[in-house]
Amino acid sequence: MRVVYDYQVFNWQRYGGISRYFCELASRIDGFSDSEAQFAAGLHVNGYLEKDYQHLTIGRQRGSNKVLNKIGSLINRQWSGYYLNAQPPDILHYTYYHPQLPVRNSIKVLTVYDMIHERFPESAKYDKAQIISAKAAMVANVNSIICPSECSKRDLVEFCQIDPAKITVIYHGYGLTTSVPVAPPIGVKPYLLVVGERRWYKNFDRLLQAYASFPAFRQDFDICCFGATAFTEQEIALIDRLGLPRESVIWQTGSDAKLVGLYQQAALFVYPSLYEGFGYPPLEAMAAGCPVACSNVSCFPETVANAAELFDPYDVDSIAQGLKNVLYDSARSAELVELGKQNVQRFSWDRCAAEHYQVYKSLLN
Repeated sequence: MRVVYDYQVFNWQRYGGISRYFCELASRIDGFSDSEAQFAAGLHVNGYLEKDYQHLTIGRQRGSNKVLNKIGSLINRQWSGYYLNAQPPDILHYTYYHPQLPVRNSIKVLTVYDMIHERFPESAKYDKAQIISAKAAMVANVNSIICPSECSKRDLVEFCQIDPAKITVIYHGYGLTTSVPVAPPIGVKPYLLVVGERRWYKNFDRLLQAYASFPAFRQDFDICCFGATAFTEQEIALIDRLGLPRESVIWQTGSDAKLVGLYQQAALFVYPSLYEGFGYPPLEAMAAGCPVACSNVSCFPETVANAAELFDPYDVDSIAQGLKNVLYDSARSAELVELGKQNVQRFSWDRCAAEHYQVYKSLLN
């Protein structure tokens, strides 16, 4: 069985959840005795492929900016259409939703990660109409669809009127690319940890408001934000407007080793997102022995189960109370650490790959 993953996500994502998912998946699919996996990545920007997966990659790394990404996408679309029709795989697994040249004689699979553009169209920061229409066309024309949670499946059925029998829910794994943490200096106070993007549906503004609403928080704890970009002018203006000392809201970035160290030292990991298809960071935090507080909507009741302090992400008072329940109750914090270690046992990349393998084989049969 030859499985090929197309170029799309690797054309624009240097690092990130989607490309990591496909790298973890393909490396394990390639390990089955009757399977071969490849990335038809073309001229890509992805660091994972360049570092660890060159042996599975058809293509090479190039530079990245908006112009190069646009040109690369056009070149890769034409090249991959030619390559895949000349050597059609048994399974062609699309990595994103943009229109592709027709490929004959392959069974086509698509992963739908979430329905964020459909669920929050009024605040989508990308060209929502293009993505929504492209996704609808893709889901209608592939043989099988993978969703990372029951929540994503329900939303896909709702918005695209897809037969549920066409969809298989397969939980992703989790895990950072290091087992050796680095202990970064943060400051003299304990801190709340926020990881990844903060804009749009990530709901960082309400978290800041909750933090500012209870004076003891700013006295006892800092907020450390890891990853994405440095604070924007709008975020700095909000920090000032809320009367928060700028030195209490910290931004850092760096390696997975540094992130593991941050998880291990944090008083609490907070994930106030309004919507996720799966959500890696809460599981990463749990695996590192960090208590978790997160939203009670979307996929979270499904993926974190009883192993996190849940709050209403639309309600600033609810967020603040959720933080208090853990930060000022050592027994609750310790309980969440133990529950988190148990919860993450449900998720692994090995299990994820084995379930994808079963879907691929069933399609061929």
